[in-house]
Amino acid sequence: MIKKYLKRFGEKAGLTEAEITGILFFAVMLLTGLTVRHFNNEQTSLPSFDYSGQDSLFLRLKALNDSLSTVDTLNIAARTSGESKKSQMLFNRKININLASKDDLTMLPGVGEKTAIIIITYRSQNGRFRKPEEIMDIKGIGPAKFAKMREYISVK
Repeated sequence: MIKKYLKRFGEKAGLTEAEITGILFFAVMLLTGLTVRHFNNEQTSLPSFDYSGQDSLFLRLKALNDSLSTVDTLNIAARTSGESKKSQMLFNRKININLASKDDLTMLPGVGEKTAIIIITYRSQNGRFRKPEEIMDIKGIGPAKFAKMREYISVK
């Protein structure tokens, strides 16, 4: 039966019976060689690899992460111990003084409700602040108060 299929395949491919026999012989030898190679390789060990470069990189990154975690812990301790509730709420946040509401402005250090209303009034009469330093034009906000709030304000 296999001979019949091989003969039909040979006729369609234009091969003689000797060519088909040769192809089959090479296919069987290839499969036998691959099988022997597979079973011989199971007994051999994998090549070794030097992981020292990756280990040192991992240790450096771990040390960096640990130091950043320590800084975060110190910042949290400082924020919760002595600083006001305002600065806790402003941590990693900037307030756009051109768009801020009265409640947002009162979160700035040194700004109460009265100063927030003055800022909003100034803004509506004189237009937008072009740079953060212009907030010192507001009565009651001088260089010392501005220095405390500078990192928390923007004028985008």
